[in-house]
Amino acid sequence: MIKIKDFIKNIPYLPLLYGIFPILFLFAHNISELKYEMLWLPLFIVTFIVLVFTIILSIFVKDYIKSGLILSLFFIVFLSYGNFKELLLSVGWLIDIGIVRDKYLYPLGIFSFISASYFIMRSKDLGAVYKFFRTAGFALIAFSFVSIGFSAYSNSRSSVVFEDGAVQTGLNQDQNLPDIYYIVPDSYARVDILKEVHNYDNSEFINFLKKKGFSVLSKNHSNYQNTVLSIPATMNMDYLDNLLPETIEKNDIANLIHNNRVQQFLKAQGYKIIQFDSGLGITSYNKYADIRFNPSRLNNFSHRIIETSLLKYFVSKRQFFGFSINNEERKRILYSFEKLKEIPELDVGGPKFVFLHLFLPHPPFLFDRNGEEVNVEEASILTEEEYGRFWLDQLIFANKQLSLVVDEILAKSKTEPIIIIQSDHGYVFWMNDLSDRFFELETFTTATRASGKNFSALYLPGGKKTLLPDNLTNVNTFRFIFKNYFNADYDLLEDKIYKYYDYLLLKNHSDFKNIKQVPWGLL
Repeated sequence: MIKIKDFIKNIPYLPLLYGIFPILFLFAHNISELKYEMLWLPLFIVTFIVLVFTIILSIFVKDYIKSGLILSLFFIVFLSYGNFKELLLSVGWLIDIGIVRDKYLYPLGIFSFISASYFIMRSKDLGAVYKFFRTAGFALIAFSFVSIGFSAYSNSRSSVVFEDGAVQTGLNQDQNLPDIYYIVPDSYARVDILKEVHNYDNSEFINFLKKKGFSVLSKNHSNYQNTVLSIPATMNMDYLDNLLPETIEKNDIANLIHNNRVQQFLKAQGYKIIQFDSGLGITSYNKYADIRFNPSRLNNFSHRIIETSLLKYFVSKRQFFGFSINNEERKRILYSFEKLKEIPELDVGGPKFVFLHLFLPHPPFLFDRNGEEVNVEEASILTEEEYGRFWLDQLIFANKQLSLVVDEILAKSKTEPIIIIQSDHGYVFWMNDLSDRFFELETFTTATRASGKNFSALYLPGGKKTLLPDNLTNVNTFRFIFKNYFNADYDLLEDKIYKYYDYLLLKNHSDFKNIKQVPWGLL
């Protein structure tokens, strides 16, 4: 009969602790974008793998201390690879010499694991080391649970909440209200930047839109040059320093997306909210949406686990037991295009507000200009020429798909819809080099100007297009719509353009106040 003491002694504490910790750590740091039920399956899978690996390794390594240390090291390397890589990417000179690449880091990780395992096997007395890492492991797990609890509490008390229907309109809800489509092709550039930076004439797509009745703006700008700042400002029709509380919690920016003013206003008018899962945390799952579309087998959290672990090596471009990240992302994008065509005929018991944040032409680079599959190792290490070529190919592919979508929406809609095709920001090269120095006004470059010159095209029925300013910035988009179609008391705000700022560094209200504005003369 197995003694309880022996049973407890043989539980693989150490590998369990260091297998579970990266999962809890990742969840705690992204809790505002996730659901709790997303956590249980990864924890179960890791626990199962730990037990299986422990049994297998015990056949070859009889010392439970050594086997525990080796397995713990394995899970640290395997599950924390992406975090280590992000740390290296923050060191500018390492990027400059081109060594922060998976083809170099994968062998380095394997070599480090083998070397450390060899040292463990050669050592005679590791009892003190084992106890130290066991204590540290329990402390890390406890810290993660405290962090999750604190984040959940902060999320529940976030002050970024707006009252339903705060702005009154002169409309009767019995009126035949138009469906509204808000399509955000991430990083899509304005026509002049396409010509200046990429030597590409986008007139075929522009002319198509104009023939369909769209207004395509030529002097517009995005207010922020980062997705996580731009979309919240647009969907709340105001600048972030006016929206966020004095002390900024991690969840506040995510809540600006999930419980935004545009959505609140339209719900008060009887609209049903339809959202597509983008694959990006803040625009993936939204509990306030009435209908959510997501064709992928991956939820947002599973995707993040893969992206920050060595699993990415096996399932990014390659098929692994019939699964590939790139294929899942292609499926998500293609599904979104096809589903958009069906929305006009979808009966939801009222007018519809449809929100799609589309990862085109933004990386990952998955399509060529004809829609054929491409697999790029890492967008962050491409040369400017390579990056620009892949980006342009995806833009051309997006043009073709958006043209088909526009045709279908206009043909199938019983009431003329409002269609907004507006990127969150313009063209940005090398996403991992968006440091503050890159956007200093003293070194303002063509690339910096390009990031602010986003694409904006609006289909406005009822003759309202003549009222649309050609220099409209994103923050005023829905102000214009609501004022002119809903008789709401929304005046246009003063247009302000801010240089890029890493949103993770913004901790309090004064940080937003101190973000430098870009003088219009430089744009």
